Amino acid sequence: MSEKSDNKQFEERILEVSRQMLRGYSNKKIVQDSSVKWNVSERQIRKYITKAYTMWHTEYKKRLKAGLDYHMAMRMKLYEEAYKGKTIKITKVVKGAMVTTERTEDQDFRLCLEIAKDIAKLEGLYVEKFEGKVKNEVVVNIMGEDKDDKKE
Repeated sequence: MSEKSDNKQFEERILEVSRQMLRGYSNKKIVQDSSVKWNVSERQIRKYITKAYTMWHTEYKKRLKAGLDYHMAMRMKLYEEAYKGKTIKITKVVKGAMVTTERTEDQDFRLCLEIAKDIAKLEGLYVEKFEGKVKNEVVVNIMGEDKDDKKE
């Protein structure tokens, strides 16, 4: 077999294996072709495949976290705006002159509650509806409509 690859070469090989996986190549084909191409053991190619999966997972977690942070920040800003109310500027012409007045609308607590619920859902703290079976086929329904209300 060949001598040990350097870090850059190792990462390039993982990216190449990753591309092959994304093109739909079977693991068997990747192992066979790559072990001949790079003159390394089949076991080493399987390590590259495992590392590619790990790389995908890590990248997915980063994107998920960034997306979650963005959505949380957006909701916090909306909550702040709803809580403090809106200031509306009204401009009108009075006796030939432009007059601007300001008016503050009331806080929207209903909207605040909806935003707080949405934040709790994003954090995994709010269960909208749960339904499951327990012993003797009793249906448990939490925070949803009753089974008896619906005729099947």
